Amino acid sequence: MVDKAARRELALHLRRLANGRITDTEFDDATDDLAAYSEDDGLYAVWFEAWALYDDFSEMRFRGENRLGKPERRTIARWILFLQNDLEFEWRSESLWHKLQRFFAAHYRWIARPTPWVQGEKEVWPFFRRADFESALSRPQFLCGAK
Repeated sequence: MVDKAARRELALHLRRLANGRITDTEFDDATDDLAAYSEDDGLYAVWFEAWALYDDFSEMRFRGENRLGKPERRTIARWILFLQNDLEFEWRSESLWHKLQRFFAAHYRWIARPTPWVQGEKEVWPFFRRADFESALSRPQFLCGAK
């Protein structure tokens, strides 16, 4: 299932987090419920990976000495590109156990990060296939001028 509205919202907050416009705490406040209550597996997977960019022990922005490096910014741009498309997340089916992990991770943040690299092309994650990623690259939604 693709939750377009929630994906757009997560993409916007991810972009703001990555460029230092919002803090990690502001990102959490704005996106925790999206991850916990959406049925979109792709949205949850991207949110969970984003959560791994920072810790919960101090509030920070990705500015100055905390600015993300080029590889991290490129990865986040790929996540945002995925969120802006209507592609289903194909990496794994979600079991009842995974749904419970989703709930507790969103609300209590103590579940270990899952490893999604079971199948597919991990270099283009969360896209499953390089062809899907390249197709999305040909139709960007941010910074593409008037339509």
